[in-house]
Amino acid sequence: MAELPGGSVLFRSVEVAPGHEGDCRVRGGRIVALAPRLRAAPGENVVDGGGGALLPGLADHHLHLTAMAARAASVDLSGRTAPTLGRTIRGAAPGPDGWIRATGYDDGAHGPLDREILDTWAGGRPVCGQCGRTVRVPCGWSTPQPCNASAPTRPPRHPG
Repeated sequence: MAELPGGSVLFRSVEVAPGHEGDCRVRGGRIVALAPRLRAAPGENVVDGGGGALLPGLADHHLHLTAMAARAASVDLSGRTAPTLGRTIRGAAPGPDGWIRATGYDDGAHGPLDREILDTWAGGRPVCGQCGRTVRVPCGWSTPQPCNASAPTRPPRHPG
């Protein structure tokens, strides 16, 4: 149900606080009246809440703290042009685990990405990345071994 500009909606029989049921009028996106029973105004939209909880705003505020910390320690490729990606990766400092972590790669804007391209850009250093849509791009390593193979000279598999 869309609210008309300047119009109002009357939510009838809703839980406005734990154990307190009543009516609630919203106008212009703001609560303007709460009472045990409100009279509907002419032309007002009326919604029967059936005793359910009325939540004035429901927003997803959860955070992925580990991903945020990893992103802060990553080289950001978003907004870069395809010709500058190689220089950006080559100039990136690896983290304490020996990996270069990159975020923001967009295969739609930058083109397809594979291990050989990453190896060329990274100059033998391991790279792992994540694009803006949280699809993992391949890890790169300039040997014929897969990037998660264990060898004494390799950093451990990147955790994220």
